[in-house]
Amino acid sequence: MDNIKIALLSISGIIVLGSGAFYFLSKQNETETRANIDRWFEEKLAISLAEKLDESTKKF
Repeated sequence: MDNIKIALLSISGIIVLGSGAFYFLSKQNETETRANIDRWFEEKLAISLAEKLDESTKKF
């Protein structure tokens, strides 16, 4: 009986640790993805603004 309890506790501990690790990695990936999207958007915005400023100076 004691061996069964120890085995069940061990298995449940492994499941909890695995779930926690998976959650942590998915949150970390989500943060990196958002940062990459923000960086991409800022680059495109900067390029767009630079092109518009260049066009406006050519008109004058």
